[in-house]
Amino acid sequence: MPPLARLAIAALLCVCAAPALAQYTMRCESRNYAHNFCPSAGPVISASVVRQISSSPCVLGRTWGWRGNGIWVADGCEAEFVVRSSAANHPPPPAAGLTVCESREYRYNFCATGRVRSAQLVQQRSQAPCIQGRTWGWTRDGIWVDQGCEATFRIR
Repeated sequence: MPPLARLAIAALLCVCAAPALAQYTMRCESRNYAHNFCPSAGPVISASVVRQISSSPCVLGRTWGWRGNGIWVADGCEAEFVVRSSAANHPPPPAAGLTVCESREYRYNFCATGRVRSAQLVQQRSQAPCIQGRTWGWTRDGIWVDQGCEATFRIR
């Protein structure tokens, strides 16, 4: 086989064997200047602010960042982030109208979703119980979870 043909095949194999990457936008908000973690669809490779919503600054490493499977925010930072994630063996981001919210280490978490008229638990993902009004609920702008509840919610 000619060397040029071997090189072309090797390049094609390298491209085809490259890990699949997903890129999507998500919103995360620090309510009352508290630390908040917003889970992503898979391991975060990198992230950047697409649109800052808060008047408080969003400064990488100080008021926002990423780790593991999500984005964290603090000190009033609220923004939309573009997230680049390893998609291999991970579920895609929730479909339109669905959001995943997770209480990490059994702590309260608020997942900002934008305007909410009603919310419904679609699939519980945690072993801890998800009981509306006790371990999860909704406000006009998002879903809250507590005491280990993690679930997929339908937002209307």
